Amino acid sequence: TIELGWVQKELEQVKIKLKQAKEDHTMSQDMLKSSQDEVDKIHISLKESTKSLVKSEVESKTWKERCLKLQNWKADIMAQVDNWRRVLHKLQVTEPEKRERQLQERINELEK
Repeated sequence: TIELGWVQKELEQVKIKLKQAKEDHTMSQDMLKSSQDEVDKIHISLKESTKSLVKSEVESKTWKERCLKLQNWKADIMAQVDNWRRVLHKLQVTEPEKRERQLQERINELEK
């Protein structure tokens, strides 16, 4: 009976250790599940951030293209304005001289 008591004590100790191991295992599983949930949340957040970044890059590219078009239009308009200035200057400077010369030639012809 002494040996039987010792075996029962050992069996109780094993049961206690087994119960503790099950509790530890359950707690580890819960921690693992919680960690996995956090990883899933971070993964979803990362996907959303990536989508947002791609969208921002596309919008940025669109704006850059629009700015480039506007700069080209501005350059074209400025070139046209310069051209008109040259034409206007030519008309203001040479046309009166040309008219005066034509009038003088006409006068000369009439005097002959």
